[in-house]
Amino acid sequence: MKAEKLLKMIYLLLENQQLAAPVLAERLDVSVRTIYRYVDTLSTAGFPVYATKGRNGGIALLPEFKLNSTVVNADEQVNILAALQTLQTLRVDDGMALDKLAAIFNRHPVAWLQIDPTAWGGAAAHQREWVERLRDAILQERFVTFGYLNSRNQRGQRLVYPYRVLFKDHAWYVEGYAVERRAPRLFKLSRIENLRAAPTPGDPQRPWLKAQPTGMAPTKQMTVKLRLAAALQYRISENFPADQVAPQADGSFIITSQFTDSDWLLTFLLSFGAGLEVLAPQSLRKRVRAELQKMLAHY
Repeated sequence: MKAEKLLKMIYLLLENQQLAAPVLAERLDVSVRTIYRYVDTLSTAGFPVYATKGRNGGIALLPEFKLNSTVVNADEQVNILAALQTLQTLRVDDGMALDKLAAIFNRHPVAWLQIDPTAWGGAAAHQREWVERLRDAILQERFVTFGYLNSRNQRGQRLVYPYRVLFKDHAWYVEGYAVERRAPRLFKLSRIENLRAAPTPGDPQRPWLKAQPTGMAPTKQMTVKLRLAAALQYRISENFPADQVAPQADGSFIITSQFTDSDWLLTFLLSFGAGLEVLAPQSLRKRVRAELQKMLAHY
């Protein structure tokens, strides 16, 4: 523990040139007296650290002291710091590694990216916590258990060996070996409840180590043709690539795209409101009409 604090003190001084003893004490969670003991320890070990008194005094390293940063070039240094900062935005790194390497490279990382797995308005706020717990489970090669609500509105308990956390199409998922199904499965984080670590099953075959992650499994697609009103252009840019969009003379847009034939598709199309018309296929057009009739029955 002392060695870690001594190392962190060196990196703090490399990054800040000079720091007051009370500031170092707060950053290292020790007393001011201990900081001065650390100065003596580092000096004895050959590090050019010194303390100055007075109003502008503090603890510092000699200006010429630098750790070797020539192992990687300038572009690699920037990429490494950017990668660590990405992890820090997800709270899977406490920032210490970022601080250390920034000091070694003599660079100040730019806060260029913020990743927040929670939804606007606080919905599914637990997703950040699930990401952190899954990260720990994956790195420690541990099982997790959680309650899960599937797409058929069925609740059940799952025991899973997690492989990785995945972000795709506006949603977070965990991919892992589902013990009950005896195969890799994908679980949406927003449908997970009470995720926690679980003991390893007593299966000598350990099939979870032999199975391979499959990612988003390919599903049967169908071609859908839509007409969207001009007022929905912002939604079009969010959901459809330019090569699927054909502007019309009246300001509307014809969209030709591929979709999985599922209940989600119906919900997605209805989210466009009165500004959308399904042109093809006829089977989908009839399903949308039937759903609208059910909705009208409530009013």
